[in-house]
Amino acid sequence: MNGEEKVDGEAAPDELKTGTGRLLIVDDDPAAASMLRRMLKGHGHDVREAASGQICLDVMDEFAPEVILLDIDMPGIDGYETCQRIRSRYDRANLTILFLSGRDSLDDRLRAYDAGGDDFVAKPFKAEEIRRKIALAVAARTRRRQLFAEKVSAEETSNVLMQGYDEMGAVLKFSRGALGCRSLAALAELVISSMRGTQAECLVQLRGSAAAGTLTLSSKGPASPLEESVIEGMRSHDRVFQFRSRMIVNYDSVSVLVVNMPLADDALAGRIRDYAAMVAETAEDAVANISLRADAVLRAKALRSLADEGHAGIEKLLASHSAQRMETRCVLEKMVEKIEAMYYQFGLSDRQEAAISQMLRSGKDEVLTLFEHFGSDFNVQLTTILDGLNQASTHRIDTEESAVATNEVWN
Repeated sequence: MNGEEKVDGEAAPDELKTGTGRLLIVDDDPAAASMLRRMLKGHGHDVREAASGQICLDVMDEFAPEVILLDIDMPGIDGYETCQRIRSRYDRANLTILFLSGRDSLDDRLRAYDAGGDDFVAKPFKAEEIRRKIALAVAARTRRRQLFAEKVSAEETSNVLMQGYDEMGAVLKFSRGALGCRSLAALAELVISSMRGTQAECLVQLRGSAAAGTLTLSSKGPASPLEESVIEGMRSHDRVFQFRSRMIVNYDSVSVLVVNMPLADDALAGRIRDYAAMVAETAEDAVANISLRADAVLRAKALRSLADEGHAGIEKLLASHSAQRMETRCVLEKMVEKIEAMYYQFGLSDRQEAAISQMLRSGKDEVLTLFEHFGSDFNVQLTTILDGLNQASTHRIDTEESAVATNEVWN
């Protein structure tokens, strides 16, 4: 390659005259390095020299060159290894490596390419060729910077829009999950995990009915007394109140306390504030739902207890009625037997005795028949009452208490 050769994509003449860069010459030949440095500084570049590959690596972080002019034959680390180490540590898009060497074989050029070089110029070289290649490299890097800035701006705008969509989607998912929670513990865990999607760590306090109770939870588990006292102290302030890096959103049944508000990022802080308010408002409805369920469970337990007591009482009545029936039969039998044993005292004839016995036993049977009929109706009525109590107390108490929402809010 020589100085007259045309390079694909080279800059226009005006572009070559503008824009300077930080150049690092890595060559163990002081005379060659000095001559090249003077020539490049004359074109406005900031130029430094390094007499070895190791010195080059040592000054990289401090100087941050945009173009490196790298010799191959050097003591210690040669140009190939120096190039490989640079490429392993720094972004290729921000750095151009131009090999300068007296070697000019195909094998030398392939090794330079494999090591990570961008171009290769054989010594002796023409000053204009070097100048043009460096100008192209600096101009290309300037264009990359501009494109990168435009890309970042576009990405930031897109990210703002996408974050809005993501957050609204997260709110909808949270709403579905919150209304499916059947305990304050499940709802509190859902609030904490949802807020974590905005990089916010929080405590949440849920205040339900007497049956549902009150729960204060942090990401580490049940809140400490000090954490609870902080929430209690901040509940008396506005709906949304911030003190330094702590911000609380208060509703009648819900308080969400964010403990790591980003003070240096107003945009993120605003998104966290808005999302926390939407989460707290949705959680307010969920707490009301959980309280209704808890109250229903409490009533069901009370009704079941009454049914159990009624069942025991009815079983006792049935047993007592059965015992009374047997006892009545025995009493009547003994009465008939005693009367028949007294016949000899009355001087009755056999016919009279038979008639009296027939009358007594017929009366006994009628009494027992009435008793059986009454007892049958009594048993049916008691059983009907018992079935009604059992049906009224039927409630899936265990399911209501133990169901936990498992919705994933943030993808």
